[in-house]
Amino acid sequence: MPEQHSSFCRGIPTPWWWLGLLLGLPLLALAMLYYSQPRIEADLHQRVANLLSDKQLDWAEARFNGRGRDLLLEGVAASETERDQALALASGVDGVRVVENAIRVEPFAEPVLALEQSGSGLILRGLVPSAEKAQSLLNAARSTFGAAVEDRLEVGRRVADPDWLAGAEGVLAGLGGLRQPVLELGSGRLRLAGEVDTESARQSLLQQVAERVGVQPEDAIRVVAPAPPPQPATLNVTRTDTGLRLEGVLGSEAEKAALVAAAGERAGDGRVDDRLQQRAGIPPAGWIRAAGLLIRQLPEQGGALRMADGLLELEGVMQDSATRDRLLETGRQALDGSGVSLLDKTRLAEMAPVPEAAAPTQPADATDPQAASCQQQLDQHMSGQTILFASNQAVIRGESAVLLKTLAGVLKACQDVLAARGIRIEGHTDASGDDAYNLRLSQLRADAVKHYLEQAGVAAVAMEAVGYGESRPVADNGTPEGRARNRRIVFEIR
Repeated sequence: MPEQHSSFCRGIPTPWWWLGLLLGLPLLALAMLYYSQPRIEADLHQRVANLLSDKQLDWAEARFNGRGRDLLLEGVAASETERDQALALASGVDGVRVVENAIRVEPFAEPVLALEQSGSGLILRGLVPSAEKAQSLLNAARSTFGAAVEDRLEVGRRVADPDWLAGAEGVLAGLGGLRQPVLELGSGRLRLAGEVDTESARQSLLQQVAERVGVQPEDAIRVVAPAPPPQPATLNVTRTDTGLRLEGVLGSEAEKAALVAAAGERAGDGRVDDRLQQRAGIPPAGWIRAAGLLIRQLPEQGGALRMADGLLELEGVMQDSATRDRLLETGRQALDGSGVSLLDKTRLAEMAPVPEAAAPTQPADATDPQAASCQQQLDQHMSGQTILFASNQAVIRGESAVLLKTLAGVLKACQDVLAARGIRIEGHTDASGDDAYNLRLSQLRADAVKHYLEQAGVAAVAMEAVGYGESRPVADNGTPEGRARNRRIVFEIR
């Protein structure tokens, strides 16, 4: 049978047919390569990137961009060793033919940290690897030295984060006992300067710092025992058969002259026994003006004025409540801002003093229904509650405002009963600490409650504040619960 050819091929000479076939195959191969190259490059890029990331070398960036299996590796290495490691890893990826190096070597900057004096404050300066690290270091410094620490930390793009930097926060937090602190911290170097009270404190601080950053400090710390606190001014004014006696120690002749002049106005010329001393080193007394005002109105009977332990104590017999209240208000206003409190130990002429060891006062007479009702309301509101004060202070805490407002409402509703009988506000403490201190504290707290109720509209003339200290416990002072019950304010209608 004769050979059959397609009509297309029948017209082409055989040599030309083979020539077309030979030229078409390369073109077909090129076309196949053109369309498959992006897929190949994407696969190689993903495998190279994953390998570099696994080895924590993801700063290196693989680029193909039409290069086929030829790779361009870019980025910034911290060292030649790190660069060579990245190149070797990329070259070992199956399918990569050539790796072209475009990596720059730029070593990381070392972080530094310094804490230094600036006038009355401190400056925290240095170079750190991140904003988060800068904030944590600043927080540690301010937790130790207060908000006066000025932030001058800088964040660098290529700053190392060595192990010792992680301990720097602990170093800053542990410098609380260092006066005039100076800290210089860098790679392999740590310098500390300042003052501490004792040699043991210096050794302890150096040891703690070395443990936290792994570097032995250069020690420039001085051991300087703190100067003893200045002796405060004192005063004791008492009545004698011939006039007034002034005793105590003051810091200036001007303060002494002011008190002697006030005593002369009260007792008369030539009737002042001046035993005051003036001594250098005693700071100015902010209570001198208040003392002078109180001396000028010192009670005739049993009048005395003492300054000790931050309290100005006034004693004596007053003729009526209104006079006493005016005198106390005068003293308190003059003491405002001085840091000294006025302790009222006066009593009214028509009232006999209540012995500290006497039995607790009984409630209002049940034969007076109105008084008994008022007392019952007070007791009900105080049941299970107490007026809270700042620790070792006569400052009423905010949590007690609602209770005091309620009590003030009861007292104002009972104003007729109070006008006829009056009410005693008793302050009591537990047995912790010094007896005399507890007595003064209980009086100050009772005074504070009375003053609060006055401001709320309760008539001052109807109220008497008395401090009993620890003399009238209602529970065992040997337990925390018992001591808590003994720290109390009591309201008793007379």
